[in-house]
Amino acid sequence: MTGYLDGVCDINCKPGEECFETNKDCSTGGKVSYLGGHKYETKVPLSANVDSQGTRLFLNALFEADCVTGSGQPKIDLSLNGDLVVAAKSLPATKDYQVGYANSGAGSALSAVLRLSVPTDVTVTEAASGGVIAAPGASWTIGSISGVPTAAGDPPSSGSRSSTLSFSSWGEVKVIVGLSYRVGATDLQAAPKEVTIKVVKDSDGDGVADDSDPFPDDPKRCGDSDEDGCDDCSSGSFDPANDGPDGDGDGVCDAATDPADPEDDGCGCRVAAAPRWTALALVILGLGLFGLRRFRRRR
Repeated sequence: MTGYLDGVCDINCKPGEECFETNKDCSTGGKVSYLGGHKYETKVPLSANVDSQGTRLFLNALFEADCVTGSGQPKIDLSLNGDLVVAAKSLPATKDYQVGYANSGAGSALSAVLRLSVPTDVTVTEAASGGVIAAPGASWTIGSISGVPTAAGDPPSSGSRSSTLSFSSWGEVKVIVGLSYRVGATDLQAAPKEVTIKVVKDSDGDGVADDSDPFPDDPKRCGDSDEDGCDDCSSGSFDPANDGPDGDGDGVCDAATDPADPEDDGCGCRVAAAPRWTALALVILGLGLFGLRRFRRRR
């Protein structure tokens, strides 16, 4: 039992229903099923007609099998994990990505092939784990993808493959992740995943695009996005969590010897945070002492 030819219509779709009326392929043909063996009767009751049991088993398999229902089909989701903004000093620029797939449906996907398609200004320079590079992208033969829950010993229901992309022009590029597979004797395609990657100029190589960097020619300055008093690029590359060198290992960064000098590697953002709390504590303490004095004078 494999359903409609090429899977063009849901097996549960019936004449008169909306799905049937909106999909002309539903009316182009039906199902072909076979019951092998000897002749089977259709007489009832079944308890008194043993020869009808074959027909009963056949009908049960025909109408109750998960593989012929919508709920028993694979449900494939595709992904591309990696930097969606590529900041580079010059071209070509290369970045690594993970091309992923996951089946959250109950049915298995057989003979699966994962594909990554790229435009002409992008090249796949590496396709790990047995990938084949061929314009306009790369492909990986996955094989079977189990459904969920996954039984012990079955292939995994999800996975990924590593790839390296080389970008030869500035601007936005669109790459597409696709997956073909088979259910029964029917070849199917998962809904493709289109991902937009933006390739931008980064003149000083600090990891921040020129159009977002107030100091595009200074690798140690790019602004303070987390407002901790320390430039996000004080280390020479974009890292908002970096608060500068810590020579004595006390967990507090060394204060800059000359904060006005952009070449000074010191950064006192953590040091600067302490006086703010100290100042607040002093204000509270001062108000308390002031109130105490007034109270004593009144007495």
